[in-house]
Amino acid sequence: MKGQILSEKIIKNFEEYLHSEEKSAATIEKYIRDVHEFMAYTTDAAITRERVIEYKVWLLKKNYAVRSISSILASLNRLFSFLKWIDCKVILKSILSLILLEYKRLIIPSFII
Repeated sequence: MKGQILSEKIIKNFEEYLHSEEKSAATIEKYIRDVHEFMAYTTDAAITRERVIEYKVWLLKKNYAVRSISSILASLNRLFSFLKWIDCKVILKSILSLILLEYKRLIIPSFII
């Protein structure tokens, strides 16, 4: 899939869709905040699955909690489903493997004397 570009119009349409799905105000606010933060990260770059994975790694390096990263990715996956950008979706289970590898990378050297 060739990358797509996020825009304020797309985000507004997504927000309207969430309202039509009768999502709570808090859920809509969270999804839109997550999408805006991702849009800021991409700085008008094409959105691809690889770019989403880079964002996931960036969040990890910024010390976001696993639960927070999973929640953010769920928001993005919901957006990608709405847009039918299925190739951009990231499997949430894969984040656990990434976190485990990162955890081992950080913790194991501290035990070496």
